[in-house]
Amino acid sequence: MTLLDASLRRLGIEGLGEVPWGTHFCLFYTTDEDLLDLLVPYFKTGLEDHEFCLWVAEIPKEVEHARQAMRESVPNFEQYVTEGQIEFVTYADWYLSNGNFDSRRVIQRWIDRLQQALDKGYVGMRSMGNTFWLERHHWRSFAEYEAELESTLRNRRMIVLCVYALERCTPDDVLDVIEQHQFTLARRRGAWEHLEGSELKHAHDVILKLNVELEQRVEERTAELRAINDQLNQVLAEHKQAEARLREYEKVVEGLEEMIVVVDREYRYVIANRAFLDYRDMQREQVVGHFIPEVLGEETFENIVKEQLDECFQGKVVEYEMKYTYPKLGERDLFLSYFPIEGPAGIDRAACILRDITEQKHAEAERERLFEELRQSHQQLKILSSRLVEAEETERKRLAREIHDDISQSLTALMMQLGSAHNLLPKSARAARSLLEEIEALTQSTVERTRSMIAGLRPSILDELGLSPALHRLADELHESTGGIVALKTKGLPKRLPPQLEIALFRIVQEALTNIRKHAQASEVTIELVKEAGFVILSVQDNGVGIENPEAGSHPSENIVLAGGWQIPAGHFGLIGIQERVKLLGGNFQVTRAPNRGTTIRVELPL
Repeated sequence: MTLLDASLRRLGIEGLGEVPWGTHFCLFYTTDEDLLDLLVPYFKTGLEDHEFCLWVAEIPKEVEHARQAMRESVPNFEQYVTEGQIEFVTYADWYLSNGNFDSRRVIQRWIDRLQQALDKGYVGMRSMGNTFWLERHHWRSFAEYEAELESTLRNRRMIVLCVYALERCTPDDVLDVIEQHQFTLARRRGAWEHLEGSELKHAHDVILKLNVELEQRVEERTAELRAINDQLNQVLAEHKQAEARLREYEKVVEGLEEMIVVVDREYRYVIANRAFLDYRDMQREQVVGHFIPEVLGEETFENIVKEQLDECFQGKVVEYEMKYTYPKLGERDLFLSYFPIEGPAGIDRAACILRDITEQKHAEAERERLFEELRQSHQQLKILSSRLVEAEETERKRLAREIHDDISQSLTALMMQLGSAHNLLPKSARAARSLLEEIEALTQSTVERTRSMIAGLRPSILDELGLSPALHRLADELHESTGGIVALKTKGLPKRLPPQLEIALFRIVQEALTNIRKHAQASEVTIELVKEAGFVILSVQDNGVGIENPEAGSHPSENIVLAGGWQIPAGHFGLIGIQERVKLLGGNFQVTRAPNRGTTIRVELPL
C-alpha cells in the first residue's frame, strides 16, 4: 500500500467515516433540501482539512443557494472565498464548450485544477458535480466519461462526488450510475446509507419504488402547482383590474379643486393630484413613491396623521380638522376625509381628500361676530322695548291722574255751578233755563268721556282691586257695545299678580277684545285665565268670522309674520303688539284660526 493510499480523509457525512484519496462516489437525491443537507457538511469538512473545494452547480440560482447555505453553516466562510479555497461554477462553465460536452477536455480540467490547488499549498482537492443538466442524448458519452474519470482519479489527491436527480433517472440509468462509482449514497428512513456489493439489487428495488413514489409525488405536486398557478392568475387579474381602476381614479381626481392623494399601508404616496402638488409647490416625482414623513414631516405624521390613517385601514371612514403651515401659503385650516380602498387581499390603500376651509373658517368667525353683535343689539332693543312699555304705562298713569285730578274735577265743579245757576234763574226765564240744561247735558257727556278716557289710559280698578275685576269691567264693556255673550273664567289665580304681569295681561285682553269688536262679528266670547305649573295661561276665544290670510294682491314684504307662522297685512298692529309684550316677559304666544269658526289667542307667561 502506498503512502497516498494510506492517507484517509474525513468525508464529513454522518455514518460514513473516512475515505482514501481517489474516492469517486455518487449520490441520488429527490429534493434540494436533501442535497444541501449532505453537501454543506461535505464541503465544510474539506475547508477545515485545508483542501481546495470546487462546487459545480446546475444554474446560477443554485450557486446563490449554495453560498447562502455555506455562509450559514461555516464560520468565516467569506474569508475562505476571498482566499480562493472554495469556488462555485455552473455546469455550463465546467462541462460544456460552445454547448458541446467533451469528456477528455473535462478530465484534463480536473487534473489541471488539482495541480493548481497543490501549487497553492492545499493538501488536495474535493469536488461535486451536479448532473441535472444531462439530456438523454448526452447520457452515453457521460457514462463513458464517468468510467474514464474513475481511472484518472487513482493515485491523485482528489475526492469527486457526482450527484444525480432521481426523478430524471430510469431504473436502468440508476444501475449504470452505480456501476461506474465506487459506492453510492441514497437517503432511506431519513438517513444517508452507503450501498455497495450485494445491496445493489436491493438498491435497485428501492430505487424503483422511490421512482414510483417520486412520479406520484410529482403528479400531486404538479396538481398543487396548477391550482396555485390558477389562484395566482386570478390574483394577478384582480390586481390588474385594481391598478386599472386606480389609473382611472387618478385621471378623475387630477382636475378637481380638492387636494386628493392615495397612500398604501406602508404610508407611501401612490397618487397625488395637481391641487395637492400646487399647494405644496412640489413636482409629482417629489411626492409619488415617497413616504408621508418625507413630505409632511416626521412630527406631523406621528402626532396627527398616522393614527387617523391606521383607523382608516381598519375599514372606517375618518374625518377630522387640522391646521397646517404651507411653504408659500402659510397656515391654513384643513378638513380631511379618509376613505378605505379594498384590494384583492383586503384594504391596502386609503384615499385622502383635503379641503382648504380657511376662508370658510374666517366667514364663520365673522358670522359669529355679527351674530353676537345682533344678539347684543336685540338684547338692547328688548331692554329698550321693556323700558318703553314701562314708560308708556307710567305716562298713561300720570295722564290719567292729571286728567282725573284737574280736568275731571273741574268739570264736576262746573256741573255743580251750572246746577246752582239753573236754580237761581226765575221760572219765567225759559230760554236761559233751556240753554243751561243743554250746557249741563254737554258737560255731563264730557265728564263721562273723560272718565272713559281715564279708564282707557290706566283703569283705576286694576290698581285698586286687581286683574280679575278689571277683566270683568272689559267683558261688561264689550257686552254693552256688541250685545254678545262674554264669559270670564279664572282658576287657581292668587288675589294679586306682580304689577308688570297684571298690566300685560290686561293690555293683551283689552287689545284682543278691541279686535273682536271691530272685526270678528262674534256673538260669543270666552276669556279663560288659569295658573298652571309656574305659568299664567290666558285664552281668548270667539266664534266670529276668523282671521283671513292676506289678499292675493298684497305684497309679501309688507306683511307681518306672527309666531304661528302665518301673515297679517301691514298696518294691523294689534296682534304684533301682543306678541311683543309676550316676548318681553319671556312667554309664548299662539294664534289659531278657522274661517267662519272664530279665532283663539293663547298666551303663556312665567310667574
